[in-house]
Amino acid sequence: MAIHQISEHLFLIELNQNITGFKQFVSAWLYRGHKRSVLIDPGPTSTISVVKQALRDLHVNWLDCILLTHIHIDHAGGTGMLMSTFPEARIICHPKGIPHMIDPEKLWRGSLAVLGEVAEKYGKIIKVHPNQISYENTVDKGSLHVDVIETPGHAAHHLSYLIDGHLFAGEAAGVHVVDRDISYLRPATPPRFIYEVYRGSILKLMELKAQYICFGHFGLHDDVDRVLQASLTQLDLWWDTVRRSVDLDEEKIADILLGSDPQLARFNDLSPALRERESYFMKNSLKGMLSAAREEIN
Repeated sequence: MAIHQISEHLFLIELNQNITGFKQFVSAWLYRGHKRSVLIDPGPTSTISVVKQALRDLHVNWLDCILLTHIHIDHAGGTGMLMSTFPEARIICHPKGIPHMIDPEKLWRGSLAVLGEVAEKYGKIIKVHPNQISYENTVDKGSLHVDVIETPGHAAHHLSYLIDGHLFAGEAAGVHVVDRDISYLRPATPPRFIYEVYRGSILKLMELKAQYICFGHFGLHDDVDRVLQASLTQLDLWWDTVRRSVDLDEEKIADILLGSDPQLARFNDLSPALRERESYFMKNSLKGMLSAAREEIN
């Protein structure tokens, strides 16, 4: 288990999975300030034991809030299991996601259909009690203030959170890939993708003028303007490429982008395990874009 203390108040908890290439990929964030403890995206059921141990090691015996950026299995699947240890916590979730957290059977079936064996390794989604979960557009706990920002795109129910200059953006600005000295961004645009909606959320994040951006996958940046502009530029490049390549499949479009996207210049320097993982998720993102582009011309 790895706990990274980023600052006096901020900790990243690595949620490494028993899946090829899934190291330094899934994480939970813990923010401790104003005499409060807030957990962002507790992760899948498979690593809730890791989260619990990390919180014990950090002497956290009370959680005020659990903030869900979205309800995908790798970010929120283990929330119900964690609530058995922290029943006092208030779960904040987009209204569209709340019914699926209370009754996750449909979400679980969808996860299995999309991710297959990966979903099984993440573990079955545990339901939460209706009294434990709600949506609020701001969260105030004593002197702690959390801005809740609707950032649809990666998912229609995606939220981002701003706490003391720290922007917890989930996958609203894509995925940050880390491998030794290699670092790059990748869009996270699975079906159903709507270009204007995804782009609008990045622009909304830029307006916040946050000091730090914390990715669901993976890590933190303090050059927020540069990172968000890079995400926006990359999104535009991918969408333009896909729209000009609607007669090709995801694999061929990925090959084009590997030769044209400066963010991907060191893709072939990634470890074999990360190349395998990233090839899969690149194609998944392109699947969302390609479906939208084909709908546009029909």
